[in-house]
Amino acid sequence: MTLPTANLVFLWHFHQPEYRDAGGRFAQPWAYLHALKDCTDLAAHLERHPSVRSIFNVSGVFLDQLADYASQCATGTWRDPLLQLLASPERALTEAERLYIADQCLRINRASMVRPYAGFAAIERETAAAEQGGPSFWTRFDDALFNDLLTWYHIAWCGESLKREDPTVRALMAKGRGFDAADRAALLEVVRNALTGLLPRWRALAERGQLEFSVTPYGHPIAPLLVDFAAAHAAHPGVPLPAAPAYPGGAARLHWHLKRAIELCREHLGRSPQGMWPAEAAVSCEVIEAAEALGLRWVLSNDTVLRASRCALSDAADAMQCWTLTEHAPRLFFRNQEISDRMAFEYGQRPAQEAVKHLLDAVRRELAGAKPGAVMSLALDGENAWEFYPDNAWDFFDSLYTALEDAPDLSTTTYSALVNSVQPVPLAALVPGSWVLEGFSMWIGDERRNRAWDALVTLKTAFDARLPHLDPVAQANASLRLARCEASDWLWWLGFDEPRSSVCDFDAQFRQALAEAWLALGIAPPAESQRPLSRLGQFHDRAPSVHRIARALADLEGATLTARLPDGPVEWTLCTPCPQLDALLSGISGTGWSFLVPWYGAVDEDISDAFKYAEIRIALEKAELRYFEGQAKLPSGAGYPALLALGADTDVARHLAQRFRLAVVACGAVGEAGRLVVAS
Repeated sequence: MTLPTANLVFLWHFHQPEYRDAGGRFAQPWAYLHALKDCTDLAAHLERHPSVRSIFNVSGVFLDQLADYASQCATGTWRDPLLQLLASPERALTEAERLYIADQCLRINRASMVRPYAGFAAIERETAAAEQGGPSFWTRFDDALFNDLLTWYHIAWCGESLKREDPTVRALMAKGRGFDAADRAALLEVVRNALTGLLPRWRALAERGQLEFSVTPYGHPIAPLLVDFAAAHAAHPGVPLPAAPAYPGGAARLHWHLKRAIELCREHLGRSPQGMWPAEAAVSCEVIEAAEALGLRWVLSNDTVLRASRCALSDAADAMQCWTLTEHAPRLFFRNQEISDRMAFEYGQRPAQEAVKHLLDAVRRELAGAKPGAVMSLALDGENAWEFYPDNAWDFFDSLYTALEDAPDLSTTTYSALVNSVQPVPLAALVPGSWVLEGFSMWIGDERRNRAWDALVTLKTAFDARLPHLDPVAQANASLRLARCEASDWLWWLGFDEPRSSVCDFDAQFRQALAEAWLALGIAPPAESQRPLSRLGQFHDRAPSVHRIARALADLEGATLTARLPDGPVEWTLCTPCPQLDALLSGISGTGWSFLVPWYGAVDEDISDAFKYAEIRIALEKAELRYFEGQAKLPSGAGYPALLALGADTDVARHLAQRFRLAVVACGAVGEAGRLVVAS
């Protein structure tokens, strides 16, 4: 019996924001570190499995920075301070260099990138008190420790393919401590070869038909908002918008971002991209028109956008079809968010073969009974997820790609290979949206983000007036400086209730980007553009009212709680223990669970509930707490979306209630009925 073959598309998205200042110096090393770890490994997996195909989607600004690092490697002129330190000969470190190494090289996922290595783990133990004690505590250590820390940091950021195959990396890992200038020089040569060889490796994979390239508009802007602020009302009607009615010339700016990304793809990857994954899967009709104007043949977005556009899907398989707005418009594909999110946030906590079986079983269930030509789209960040897997997800990818090579019913392919062979279905309307809660609440709609947009509008108005008076070189520089300010990344971070240091760091970088853009126009930055935008990054002390607590206690006490666990939904109340949760908790040392209902009982009336939900999700991810989406159904019949966090005991529940200004949080432990915790 011959099984029907279904199309499976993997898209890995590579993006890092612009970290270079106006002088070309890198403020953060994340672009080259992710290239060293994730971009190399994903290429290595394809090289090891020649029948598997996928798409690498690259933001223009990331590709630009990769080319910059390749140039640094070729010339030995280091504009990244971390690489400059790695390249330094044996000498005494300055106090500023020691503190920089301590700060940067301990900013890393400890569980997966430090503790598996005895030498690095020993440094973590030795410096634990200094991390808590402040700058003066670091004077207790000699230069040897800082040099070891710098070396181990780069070893840890090497891709698993390098750790397994490169003799220099293997020798340094075996040595463990006492690294000297010769060791660092040898490691720098590994880094140099990996970075200069990366784009040629990608081009070779494309030449042999395994790899397709697609792009995200250059600076990673939220394209629908760049064109029209009112797009935010599609998902959240009435959400407050910036004081300015629109971003001036937004459609032309989107054209600039997309055109530049396409040009960089041609220049550095040797071919024109055929499609686009817009930043954060954010689309609107105007975004599709911009893609069509520049000759792109396909656009990928999120299945939630399709559901919103069609009100209700008549068939679950609709998300696996190829769609089009007009006969000549780019073809539209929609990723499966549920399975993609499991790859990003869940499968790293399972044994590799078990995770792969669960993934492929889920894919086959979705494809069962699908229409001919069905396309299952799995797309996610190609960088951040893998550090939450053992060994940078090496075993996971090896098991996944091996299984796909042997699967008679699944064929990995690319969208360019499909657009000529799959008949598109007409889509009557496209509702603006993104992957985050369908809308744009991570980038607009609260006071901080709206103020950021107003600062951008002021800058763009001056840009439009000043640009005709600049020479061509100055015009190009001003456009690049503006593009850095238009990036989604600054807006994303402005609202998080993160540690003050992180929030202030991103706030300061955004204001620096604004200042450099003003200076590129030959204009002094206005004072307003240099005032801090964020007021978050610390606990809020305002207590909930007695009335709010009483109502939330009464309602949640009688609520039916539901969570969508990996093996199906589970339902329980606070009155009895939940065996399914007990089974899950037994695998993580039984540290308890917390059930948060961000939509209900929140303290702050002026913060968007939808925004708070996304805020909590990201916080749980950063705290490395495993979580699942669910719902709380109150006795009144009202239902509220919720999040179940594992590994969160009563103390954590109280902390979460306080941090996110929730009136109450439900929590429990193994073998016990749940209870309610009130914010202190």
